[in-house]
Amino acid sequence: MNVLKRQWQKFKAKSLWGKFTDLLFLVFVVMMLTTDGRIFFQRLILKTGVFGDFNSNESLALSDEAMLWRFEDAEGQPVNLSDFKGQTVFLNYWATWCPPCNAEMPSIIDLMNKTEGKVVFLFLTHEQKDKVERHLVRTGWDLPVYYYHVAPPNEIASPSLPTTFVIDPQGTIIYQSKGMRDWSDDQALELLGVVRI
Repeated sequence: MNVLKRQWQKFKAKSLWGKFTDLLFLVFVVMMLTTDGRIFFQRLILKTGVFGDFNSNESLALSDEAMLWRFEDAEGQPVNLSDFKGQTVFLNYWATWCPPCNAEMPSIIDLMNKTEGKVVFLFLTHEQKDKVERHLVRTGWDLPVYYYHVAPPNEIASPSLPTTFVIDPQGTIIYQSKGMRDWSDDQALELLGVVRI
């Protein structure tokens, strides 16, 4: 108990600025202890523009194996990338438990709305469907989620979440992003080949 009293006395003796920084640090620590706090903090970081370089484009034509990799839509129907040939595809690996995935998702939803259906968005997860559906209801997100049970081919595999691939209508990866990004700006629209009027 004496330790707490000594700490309280030290705190009271600090300047106004010292008290403010201590309280700010305490708020930061408490935020980092909760998932929603970490997501909020990561969204603030995304808005700084520190993350997300749209100039690091790739050019890798996907093999037949990659194009035929099977996953399922929300109704359990089999789907593969060749079903979307001729369209630009935004393929995002994510998980409900992943704070960076949840931090970048509002900007992806914003991008999806801006493309007005001109781009195919695939949100891929290996989680259980009921868990994903509960998460979507809780967040209010309306996403085209797809489920995979077999690991993706190496060309479109990644050990980290979130990871995004942008695939052009010819089946070539033109961009790969590992980690969270802010997708809500005009650079992202240009990357997807969408011109805003």
